[in-house]
Amino acid sequence: MSADATSFDLRGYLIRTFLLATVGALAGEVIALWVEAQLLVPATSSLVTALGGGALPLDVLSLLQGLPGLLRLAVESIFVPGMRLTLAGAELMLLLLAELLLIMLPVAIASLAFALQASRRISALQAAHDEERRRAEEQRNLVVADMAHDLRTPITSIVGLSQALADGMVTDQAQRQECLRTISSEASTVSDMVTLLLEYSQLDSTDFRLQLARVDLAELLRQVAAATYATAEREGMFLAAHVPEEPCWIQADATQLHRVCANLVANAIRHNPRGTTIGISLELRGDVALASVADTGVPLDQSLQELLRPFSRGDASRASEGFGLGLSVAKRICDMHGFGFTLRQPAGAYTKAFIVTCPLAE
Repeated sequence: MSADATSFDLRGYLIRTFLLATVGALAGEVIALWVEAQLLVPATSSLVTALGGGALPLDVLSLLQGLPGLLRLAVESIFVPGMRLTLAGAELMLLLLAELLLIMLPVAIASLAFALQASRRISALQAAHDEERRRAEEQRNLVVADMAHDLRTPITSIVGLSQALADGMVTDQAQRQECLRTISSEASTVSDMVTLLLEYSQLDSTDFRLQLARVDLAELLRQVAAATYATAEREGMFLAAHVPEEPCWIQADATQLHRVCANLVANAIRHNPRGTTIGISLELRGDVALASVADTGVPLDQSLQELLRPFSRGDASRASEGFGLGLSVAKRICDMHGFGFTLRQPAGAYTKAFIVTCPLAE
């Protein structure tokens, strides 16, 4: 839960608890006034008459209005020499104190109950916040450690091959060209992983904000297809775009949503064999638009929840270098927009499809 949502939830809880405490205090006051009118006021009136204080009206309001005078009468009957009925004065003092306590008791109980409930709620939210921070810190540490682990292999390959070329150990021209192609490929892998890490870290920053505007989703998907067509062709894959010509307006951050779709296409290219067909499509259903990136490649054995764990150790997702991180970036961007993000297997003529569900703009 976000900080704003947590703050809103706490405010709502405190308001509800305060209202309940207020209702409880009012109900308690009604009961307290009834008890005083039925039991304490008659007894107080009798004692005041016995002490020579005159007749006292038998209602709580009159009793409260005459409270200062009654307290003075009780004190004088106890401590002033020569006054009679000292025991009655003490009883009057006790009765007055009991009436005051009875009036204050419902408010005191309601205030204490509100304070306890608010304290428990705040403690629970603080504990949840601390646990979330702890998990986030562990996740960041895991990402850094696993990024270092995954970077070591291509960097080692680049260093070894470049050193071999520099030392003249590779003399055959064909082998030299193969080494250079390998170095270029490994450097691209490192660049892609660093880019994903920067994107992931950027989204985790508290200063990051979406730049929302009206975006033509159809045009955005056509741009993604055009930008990735050459890469797909170079890897021996076929890229097909099924996007209507009519504009499809949504409210989104165009840069970040382009990143989502581009990451999905890049994953499809990176993790499928040559000959795979990749489909980019847009479908309208009622008041939502469904943008999907599908492929005819290898099915996924993991659930979407497992795939979204960045650099998971010891499971099948670890075999796909950077796959979890790219999907994590896409999912977090969708969550920040309030868009849906799902995996469908199979998806019509395709093996699988990642689908982004976007509400249409008014």
